[in-house]
Amino acid sequence: MESDQLFHPVLIQFECYPFRSASRLDVPFDAPEPYQALYRRFVKALQQNGVEHTYYVFNASIEFHLANQSGHSLKFQYEGTVWTDKDDQEVEKLDISIELIHSDWGDLDRSVITFFQTVIQSAVRVEFNRYIRDGELARAITRAQNAMLESEHSGGFMGMSI
Repeated sequence: MESDQLFHPVLIQFECYPFRSASRLDVPFDAPEPYQALYRRFVKALQQNGVEHTYYVFNASIEFHLANQSGHSLKFQYEGTVWTDKDDQEVEKLDISIELIHSDWGDLDRSVITFFQTVIQSAVRVEFNRYIRDGELARAITRAQNAMLESEHSGGFMGMSI
């Protein structure tokens, strides 16, 4: 193991936006194309899933370090909807797309990728439940609501406020 770095066998990162905090559904015409594409996916998911106890995770990745040194990892990106129970205390289900974006192991057999996609579903559920317990979901809701109020007061568009 590299002595200077804290080793994490699995690194999970994501941003979260509560669907209930969306004040506008039109895509900003002057936003860069990658942002417009993200916003279109967000709006489509919101329209399909509603706003109650649903959250959009994006700019999300999970990296598996398969040995105790660099150069032996797999990295996936994911994005989609998380549903929580009626009290927003636990994940009830996920609908996320998952894509392999880096492999130090060369081309992987489809069955290996499918296995990791199944593992990722469970890992994201665990991590989002931890996100809830740590109070991060409540803070994300508050940030989104504050940004929505600021946007309404300024008469402008503030994007997804992240």
